[in-house]
Amino acid sequence: MSAQRPSQPAKDNPTHPLNEQIMQSLMEIQRELSSVATKTDRVITDIGRLDDRLDKVRSKISRFEGVTFGTGIVIVLFASMLWWLVGDQMTQIRNQLHSFQQQQQTNIAP
Repeated sequence: MSAQRPSQPAKDNPTHPLNEQIMQSLMEIQRELSSVATKTDRVITDIGRLDDRLDKVRSKISRFEGVTFGTGIVIVLFASMLWWLVGDQMTQIRNQLHSFQQQQQTNIAP
């Protein structure tokens, strides 16, 4: 009969080519994982910086919205007060002009 080959490599022989391939593959996997871990740490750091910048932008936008809203309220209040003050005077001026026209018409009529 023919000689049978072992289905698994000998475990006591550390220089077996299959063991070397496995160790080489494990070393490559370890290098890749180290590289991925480094890149992940870099991404986390970059995202942290971007988050800080976004917080600054958010605060500026909030401040701008507050100032705009406050300015709008002040403008509306100022316009209302101005109209109240000037509008009353305009009504008085209109009434005086109307009465003056009536006096002119009565003076011309006789």
